[in-house]
Amino acid sequence: MRDPLRRRPSRPLLLAGPTRAAALARSPARWWLALIVLAVVLLLAMAASPVDPGPVLARDTGLVERLRHGGGFYPIAADTLRSGGESLRPALAFPMPALPVIVAALPPIVVVAMMILFAAVVAMAWQARMLAVCDGATGQVVLLVLLIAGLVPAGQPDLTAVPETWAGLLIALSLARRHPRRWMEAVGFGLAAALTAGVAALYLLVMAACAWREGYGREAAGWLGALLVLVVVLGFHLHGVAGVLHPLDMAAAMTGGAEWSVGFASVAAATAALLLPVSAGAVLVLLATIGWTAWRDPLAIRAGGTVLAVLMVLATGMPAMGGLLVAPVALVGLVFIPDLLRDLLAGALDNRRITVRRSVR
Repeated sequence: MRDPLRRRPSRPLLLAGPTRAAALARSPARWWLALIVLAVVLLLAMAASPVDPGPVLARDTGLVERLRHGGGFYPIAADTLRSGGESLRPALAFPMPALPVIVAALPPIVVVAMMILFAAVVAMAWQARMLAVCDGATGQVVLLVLLIAGLVPAGQPDLTAVPETWAGLLIALSLARRHPRRWMEAVGFGLAAALTAGVAALYLLVMAACAWREGYGREAAGWLGALLVLVVVLGFHLHGVAGVLHPLDMAAAMTGGAEWSVGFASVAAATAALLLPVSAGAVLVLLATIGWTAWRDPLAIRAGGTVLAVLMVLATGMPAMGGLLVAPVALVGLVFIPDLLRDLLAGALDNRRITVRRSVR
């Protein structure tokens, strides 16, 4: 028998079932709606622009072109940074060698084809992972459109030399393939992402924290082990960097205060939301990040936590291409927004009253 005090869940719009908000009472639902509206208003008021990726893009493509003509990675990378007027200190800001060396060794058309194929694999993995989440053809089509919108960078030849592009695809594939009984594969993809772009170590930290929180000790140890491997590789990398540094090499200047709206604008600029006004794209990323809270699945915590961690780093203005780390999944959270807002509105407008009548016999 149905509890008369429990609100009857509304028919889902895009999802196969109700969101977390369906169980909220009137007061919490109203608070959540107010917070969402406030966040959107604040983001629109700040209206920050993303960091210009032009210098970093020129550096990465120039490095690959120089490597194609032969020579050692570290001397060529140091000369590329100096010629572009970029800092070589601290050494952690120095590009990792794996991707530039591989891309330089292959014909450009092969690299582009590999990236497009990789993006297709990521899209299929996420479509299969969320097959039971989206209800019917409409939900599946919306999900596919959002995936394609986030995978747009994979079709741009200029971005094949950017480490964050490949790292973002590896992170997305790792998230889609992660399972409580199949986590080693996800760890491998995550480690590959971190070895491609060092800032992807954020993803390893998020996944380790989530595994520990959920009681998966062996999985948490696996993610921490991947971090240890990364530290060892970074040690060898720093040794190579030390051999090409000069006393007069520039040091990176410290950035000013963080501006959290920059992160949303930077992620939006790494997706098809680039076609929209900056403020509109930033709001889409904000809503997509909020959307992950609606899904009752550990993957939602991991994906949303990864996006949030990258947004926090991007708020400092570094790295310029960091939005690519989460671009493949940045807009997927929007698929939950219609049902989330509908459930919140249903709870906020719930005017039922409990009437107690006392009868005297």
